Amino acid sequence: MSSPQRKIIKRIVVVVVAACAAFLAFDGLTNGNWYAVAFAVFAAVMLLDWLRPTSEAVESVDPSMVPADDVLAAISATDSRIPAIKLLREHHPGLGLKDAKDLVDDRLG
Repeated sequence: MSSPQRKIIKRIVVVVVAACAAFLAFDGLTNGNWYAVAFAVFAAVMLLDWLRPTSEAVESVDPSMVPADDVLAAISATDSRIPAIKLLREHHPGLGLKDAKDLVDDRLG
């Protein structure tokens, strides 16, 4: 199934579940059925959780592929080791913490 088809199906599911939850909540409130209200609230919370954007998986970066100039630029742009590691990881998101630390430490000596 392609991405546009998934988006359409997701929108349809959202509309149907939201309509059912709203009807169930209204019916539960008018008839005093608190179990129905609780279930409608639970369905709404689950729907909101499902709609929450997910982060895309970042592909890992091989430390040997990071240019030495990037490591030197990160070191020279900061005043200490830890900010240099953070800056290097910002420029190369798939780089692991230990790998970035090793790259910076190797350059610092």
